[in-house]
Amino acid sequence: MEETIDQSSGTILLAEDEDFIRKLTCRILEARGYKVLMAASGTEALEVATRNMDELDLLLTDVVMPGLGGAELAVELRRSRPDLPVLYMSGYAFEALDLEELGDGESYLPKPFTSDVLLKEIGRMLAKAG
Repeated sequence: MEETIDQSSGTILLAEDEDFIRKLTCRILEARGYKVLMAASGTEALEVATRNMDELDLLLTDVVMPGLGGAELAVELRRSRPDLPVLYMSGYAFEALDLEELGDGESYLPKPFTSDVLLKEIGRMLAKAG
């Protein structure tokens, strides 16, 4: 029996400074039908977002990145798009993100995570925002 993969739609801004994780996450999302805009830093993500703000459906960001971190990036993007869902991911978020203070439209995935968990959380967040 062949497993069917349900297709999804939407544009995700992926901010991740680790090259391998960024590329792997992008492949997982694109295989499911999402359009992915990749950035290797918070600063680069801010630049990409500025050019594509109306198109963005979700920010998927690492919490800890050199320079502009994920939480700061989310604050900056939400100045223009207060309703933009944000999914934080990190292997050590307890050092940089107060999980008890996540607001509406925000969620957190601890690294490592499976592709199924990632896709389920993104689908849940987009459905809730939709």
